[in-house]
Amino acid sequence: MNLSRKRMTGYYQAINLTLHGVGKPSRPLESKEANVWLSRDRLEAILDELCQFSHFTLTVDDGNESDVRTLMPALLTKEMTAIFFIPAGKLDQQGYLGRKDIQSLVQEGMEVGTHGMIHRDWRRLNDHELGIEINDSKKILEDITGQAVPKASCPFGSYDRRVLRYLRKARFQTVYTSDGGRAQSNRWLQPRNSLHADDNPDTLRVIMAQPNSMSERLILSVKRLVKRWR
Repeated sequence: MNLSRKRMTGYYQAINLTLHGVGKPSRPLESKEANVWLSRDRLEAILDELCQFSHFTLTVDDGNESDVRTLMPALLTKEMTAIFFIPAGKLDQQGYLGRKDIQSLVQEGMEVGTHGMIHRDWRRLNDHELGIEINDSKKILEDITGQAVPKASCPFGSYDRRVLRYLRKARFQTVYTSDGGRAQSNRWLQPRNSLHADDNPDTLRVIMAQPNSMSERLILSVKRLVKRWR
């Protein structure tokens, strides 16, 4: 990275990564969840490789019990932190985080953000339901943590112009998607790259290097623009 440019502009290019469950699931998995559920060995290998890089953000979706049982200890061993996006309506259910778990995350230096209430596609909800998903989940997490919750991630990476308008109205400072590619650190909308069950250090290096060409960057930009305005 050009350090003089970073100091001058106040922002930089980075990669946002998304993790989900780790280890043996303690609940039945929903459709396609197994595709993003990492084994402990793969997690350790990926974190070891990630230590070689700078300018990345780790995020964790879905509020699984493994966030505190397996993932957080692994992150602390590597002196890493992450943003944990939690569906507030699933707290204390089998296989999911409890309220005390969220407090433990914060105490260990992790960030907490909202992933809605019960992991529904926000684009498919009416205005009342969307308000519950965005506003009520935020308040629940703020009551538990005792601090502001300024970040959100869109379930299934799904959003449109109406969803973004609600998120801005709720005064979120940053919103994370699943659009892939690099992110500019000063942008309100942050694309992420999901890690999958079959990923390893080799595939991580590919993710960290993307996108390489002008055409790839252009395609990603057009896809994001379409989502914002549909």
